[in-house]
Amino acid sequence: YLGVDGTALDAKITRMINASFKYLEGVTNIHAITKDKKFFYDCGVVIVYDYPINSTTSTTHKVTVKQNYSIYVENNTETETITLNVGYDDPADIDPDYIECAYALIEWLFEGNELNDLPEVIKEMIGSLKRFII
Repeated sequence: YLGVDGTALDAKITRMINASFKYLEGVTNIHAITKDKKFFYDCGVVIVYDYPINSTTSTTHKVTVKQNYSIYVENNTETETITLNVGYDDPADIDPDYIECAYALIEWLFEGNELNDLPEVIKEMIGSLKRFII
């Protein structure tokens, strides 16, 4: 995709891929790669915007799923955290637009640019994937 032959830049490109996905996850709350993520209850409630949610280790909570978020209410008042497994199990399930945004970010970084200097066209691509607007 970047027109690179050989393996001399593999470590650099891997860092760019990781930075791009981390940036996208932070902006959109959509996780491409599965991971466990810990959330802290506030007065027994956690509102989670992350997507997709695969599973949880908790068995004592009640969950209400809304359009773009989930609300976890803990029944055990001594429980302070909940760990959720988030991200896509199968990369084929990831929205192609999300992948295009990742490609655009990787290419932008590869050209020597910074994430804080993204052009408007990339910002608009990413904005269309956001699960909520604050």
